[in-house]
Amino acid sequence: EICKNGIPAGTQSTVNTGEALTCDNNDIIHISGQLIVKSNTRVRAAGMFVDATGTLTIGTPEEPVRDVHIYLNHQPCTDINSDACKRQGALWSEGTLDIHGTPKTPWTLLQTDAPAGSSTLQVSACDNWSVGDRVVVSATGGEGTRYTNTVYGDNADENFEAEQRTITAVDAGCVVTLDTPLRSRHRG
Repeated sequence: EICKNGIPAGTQSTVNTGEALTCDNNDIIHISGQLIVKSNTRVRAAGMFVDATGTLTIGTPEEPVRDVHIYLNHQPCTDINSDACKRQGALWSEGTLDIHGTPKTPWTLLQTDAPAGSSTLQVSACDNWSVGDRVVVSATGGEGTRYTNTVYGDNADENFEAEQRTITAVDAGCVVTLDTPLRSRHRG
């Protein structure tokens, strides 16, 4: 079993699409061979250690992954200086770590102003954005129309509020629907 015995040198294991690899809370996955993780998978362990002969491959340039969740839990330790304790909750690599995810537009511009109370945004680009993705709408001065009012006026703090939302819909024209209306105005 991968959780207890790791992946010995010269061997390969795969977490295939739709599968989950779940280890006990204290198990650290030790990779001396190769562990391949494909799209739409879940991996849960106390940690992952890739030693000098090991390779952790998550996707490839030809097949980038999508929807991979790796949960690394840190449990209470009796000896906080032990390697086992230090490796909990961490991905530690002395070998090869090769990760290829689906490219997404990392940032974009608002095409139009988004008033307070708006639940949709019109953005310039949204390549591979999908329902469930999180976005941050940066602060743009809110309702302030002059510098002195924006910075020093009543409720000046509200003029500089970045807001995090979850996408509930996105269309081909890059109109993005948000889970919660915006509290502040954001200028396009």
